[in-house]
Amino acid sequence: MDRARIAVTQFKARDVESFEEFAEHVVWHVEGAVWQGADCVVFPEYFTSELLTTFPEARTTPHTEAERIFDRMGCEYKEAYLDLFRGLARDRGIYIVGGSLFYHDEGDGRYYNASFLFDPEGGVGEQRKTHRAYELVYNREMVTAGDELKVFDTDFGKVGITICYDAAFPETARILMLGGVEVIFNPSCVFNEWGVERMRTYSAARAIENQCYVANSQVLGDLGFPSDRPIHFEGRSAIHSPADPSMGPPDGVLVQGTLGQEQVVSAEIDLEKLRRYREEGIPPMLKDRRPEFYRRFLYTEAEDRAAAP
Repeated sequence: MDRARIAVTQFKARDVESFEEFAEHVVWHVEGAVWQGADCVVFPEYFTSELLTTFPEARTTPHTEAERIFDRMGCEYKEAYLDLFRGLARDRGIYIVGGSLFYHDEGDGRYYNASFLFDPEGGVGEQRKTHRAYELVYNREMVTAGDELKVFDTDFGKVGITICYDAAFPETARILMLGGVEVIFNPSCVFNEWGVERMRTYSAARAIENQCYVANSQVLGDLGFPSDRPIHFEGRSAIHSPADPSMGPPDGVLVQGTLGQEQVVSAEIDLEKLRRYREEGIPPMLKDRRPEFYRRFLYTEAEDRAAAP
């Protein structure tokens, strides 16, 4: 399959009473993607933060005690979340990048912020966030960074996932590209327009540097938690191609949402055209790389650190 339609959601987080209400909100976005003929839909990082508000005590919990609400969410909702998205992907015949979920791993006793890729056959792949950022401010110290970047096979090619701040580090996308990735999904969560523009810049840069597509999905909206410092999200989702006449518009933006509006937007990506661009495009970014030259400096940096007192 050389072409695919990718949808990105602008999920407007809000207070909900139950997991079932959260699930209804999710289904609305999935149905919007299916209606547009999408082969894959991408949710944002921490769109699952709605689940924090299902606990009645969250409405009266100040930020100084927020960790106990995160702990409860992290311990209670992973299986229900997995069941919901696994079923939706299978029933609608669509790939779903399930944004991210904060959860407690009973195996090692740690908390992770992870994205899951659900396929139409019922398979599930996991990518843990590799660079901690603000997280949701109040759970930053709880989160353990992942130590692996995975490549997933889909019907339309190899894909990878960078979660929000991961995209700020060129190395993450470069490692994925070297693993054969042609599409990078970037679920994100920011709190103001400065964050929105940072994510746009990261996505555009990673698409150009690695001659790949980048699908960035952002959350927006407001939560009534914590009670004294409620969380506000700002978001505008977009799908980026390399900035080249053969690939799309001058800014590389194939589609983007309207700032602050809940919606699903989509665009078709052409993998055959991308592969041809990688071979014939000007400038030939990937062909002009000089790994041996870069390696000299990486080794020097490592040696300098080792020699430091």
